[in-house]
Amino acid sequence: MTTKELTITEGAMPATFEELSGMAKAFVASGMFNDVKEISQGIVKIQAGKELGIPPVYAMQNINMIKGKLCTSANTMALLIKRSGHYNYRITEHTDTVCTIKFLELEASKWVEVGQSQFTIEDAKRAKLVYPDSAWIKYPRAMLFSRAISQGARLYTPDAIGGVYTSEEIKAIDGPVNDEPEPVRTSRPAETKKQAEEDSKEQFPEDPPNAEEAAKAAEEAAEQRKAEASEPTSPIDLDWLRESLGKLQGAKPKLEKWTNREVLAHINIKTGGEADKISDAVKLLSKEQAAELTAEIEETLAVL
Repeated sequence: MTTKELTITEGAMPATFEELSGMAKAFVASGMFNDVKEISQGIVKIQAGKELGIPPVYAMQNINMIKGKLCTSANTMALLIKRSGHYNYRITEHTDTVCTIKFLELEASKWVEVGQSQFTIEDAKRAKLVYPDSAWIKYPRAMLFSRAISQGARLYTPDAIGGVYTSEEIKAIDGPVNDEPEPVRTSRPAETKKQAEEDSKEQFPEDPPNAEEAAKAAEEAAEQRKAEASEPTSPIDLDWLRESLGKLQGAKPKLEKWTNREVLAHINIKTGGEADKISDAVKLLSKEQAAELTAEIEETLAVL
């Protein structure tokens, strides 16, 4: 953490219990943090954030109590690592089946690799985290990043994260919460001959009836590929993002953090851009920033 960042953070922190209580009272009265109904809840969140070096407003939004334990998002955990100034990380592999993260420590003004953390979909299956309609089925990349970053953080950067867990980990400690189905192993039923034929038709459609139509279809496809190649691609699936934000914005009580305006501002701050639309803003996210944002959205969805 730079001197400037440290000064800003310390300046935002309540210095006394009276200041902390007054701040918590103001936050609760504002109605902007609908998950906090009591001043005592606000005090706990702000104090927990203070101990981790997190400003009060961020702590109110990102520190939660699940099953009697304080937890936060993978995105916040990643932030704590990078802001420590002593640790850092790099994603070296990230697919739908595995996420590998390299952890670095600053020694004698040089970044030295201290270890790697890897979490695979097979690890999730062994832990019985994968079951029908679970987040692991819908958003495997986000969940793999969440587990890989938290697992590695506790091994290699424990003093940076203060022993916190991610929300998804806390929920899995004692099994699924009451309104979630018990994890079950899933297997794809054997396809019938008819199903196989239908799948084959979908994957390999019949050729156009004549050469003229075939040439026209090929030309249109080439133009489409050319248009797509000329535009920057989004590191986050935009259909998934729209669907996820719709769920978050429809939550009750209302989550102010996930309004379109707040999300756009958050992404622009991350990228340093000035996009007017979320769909344009996400195209400027780096691979790491996209993974962190995806993990944060998924973890919030998981606790709704």
